[in-house]
Amino acid sequence: MSQSSWDILATQAPFVVVIAILMIYVLRHLERYQNAMMKFLSDQAEMNRGFINDQQVQHTQGVARLAEEIKTQRTDTIKELTNLTQRVDSVIDKAIMLDYATKAKSHHDER
Repeated sequence: MSQSSWDILATQAPFVVVIAILMIYVLRHLERYQNAMMKFLSDQAEMNRGFINDQQVQHTQGVARLAEEIKTQRTDTIKELTNLTQRVDSVIDKAIMLDYATKAKSHHDER
């Protein structure tokens, strides 16, 4: 190379060094922001997992309470139906006995 080529190269070298230093500074700055964003996203994901777990627990407890209430209502309904059935059976038995007694009396009166 000629002397003027070396002179031109020597004058451009500081610009290249400055640009390289600026690039390193910008890349470090971007890396810090990227790390901060990744930490933020990770924290958000953790909060969301906690929220979803809490919601799932509350949902499960709510379903359990509803199931218990339905079970209690069914038990009460079955008890009421059993009581009603017993009363109806008693009335039917009395009607049968009354009918039998009436037939027996009318049969006795015919003799």
